[in-house]
Amino acid sequence: MKVIVQIALADLKLAHRTKIGYLVIGVFLIVCSLLFWVVENPYNILSTGIGDLRPFFDLIPWLLALLIPAIGMKNFTDEIQNRTIEVLFSKPISMVQLVLGKFLGLMIFIGFSIIPLLIYFLTLQVLMISEESIEWISHMSALLGIFLTALVFTSITLCVSIIFNHSVLVFIISLIICCFQYYAWFYLAQFSNNAEWYHALNRFGILHYYNGLSRGILNISDMVYYLFNILFFLHLSALFLERIKFQK
Repeated sequence: MKVIVQIALADLKLAHRTKIGYLVIGVFLIVCSLLFWVVENPYNILSTGIGDLRPFFDLIPWLLALLIPAIGMKNFTDEIQNRTIEVLFSKPISMVQLVLGKFLGLMIFIGFSIIPLLIYFLTLQVLMISEESIEWISHMSALLGIFLTALVFTSITLCVSIIFNHSVLVFIISLIICCFQYYAWFYLAQFSNNAEWYHALNRFGILHYYNGLSRGILNISDMVYYLFNILFFLHLSALFLERIKFQK
């Protein structure tokens, strides 16, 4: 565990020195604020007239699909290009520890971009009539869905950054896979006339489980699905690293 934390802290220090991650998070938060509070559009929270955060929950996964690949696209790519990965290979750490350390560093950094979104909940509470109150339990469940979806996107980006050596390519492919895993299964299910096939295909995608969490419905199956996706892509990452190490 100590090794994993050390790797995560090293990545956070590097992100702090380069400032690129902060720039991306800053742009993300500005875009969110403009879309949800300022610019008139279907996702503007105030335009609903009832103080509903549903537009926020509907759009935020798509914004995360842009944010996370932008932050994580250089994670392993730069290590491999600069050959600093060989230094990591020479240390007495397993590939699983290396992947988990990188994942933890990204998870903490991305968490910094999600935490400020709590301001939206507090702002909405202030704007609502004193006798009314937002549904904190359902909204906290939705926030959990956002965080878990972000973790899946993080594990996907981490895995893709090992396979490809160009940051822009990592960003594009990660974006495509994140969007596919989030929405494409639901889209493909629409073509099925068979109810069983429809439900089966729909359950492959994140959207099915995220919709439940965003409505305050928390099931064990949701946690199992998210955990499986995260572990699957992290396991793939460790396997790809083992292959690169063997080739070295």
